[in-house]
Amino acid sequence: MLELRAGRREALAPLYSRHAPLVLRLAAQSLDRATAEEILQEVFFAIWRGAERFDPTRGPFRPWMIQIAHFRILNELRRRSRQPEPEVDPDGRLVGALPDGAPGPAEATWREQRRAALAAALGELPEPQRKALGLAFFEDLSHEQVADALAVPLGKPLGDLHRLVILDLGG
Repeated sequence: MLELRAGRREALAPLYSRHAPLVLRLAAQSLDRATAEEILQEVFFAIWRGAERFDPTRGPFRPWMIQIAHFRILNELRRRSRQPEPEVDPDGRLVGALPDGAPGPAEATWREQRRAALAAALGELPEPQRKALGLAFFEDLSHEQVADALAVPLGKPLGDLHRLVILDLGG
């Protein structure tokens, strides 16, 4: 490790040969083989990059390396606990059991009838009233904003509103 600290990259190979089986065993106790191998690579990459931080006066190499491995393994386990495990559904039974959010034929027909009745009722209104309703309900403008957009004083009647029949469109 002192050679690696001194900048001799080739010093990593003997460390890897000697300690990789231990790191792999530690990781494989909690993780699958592929992830354990990734952890092994991450640990030795961290050793190579952080060689200057190793201080032999604070202790031997092996506990320092095990601590790095321990933190990598814990981080992976924490990451996995925050992510839901995907459920395997090769037959599509789980997806098939999900409720369909689309309306059924009766609901779709009812909605189309309501749209047609609304369009017909709006078509019978004079243009100023149609614009006012469009701005209020479809553009979600307040009464003041509608009055400003139409350049009319707030509260001024826009035609014969008393003849406007309000339809109960069921929602």
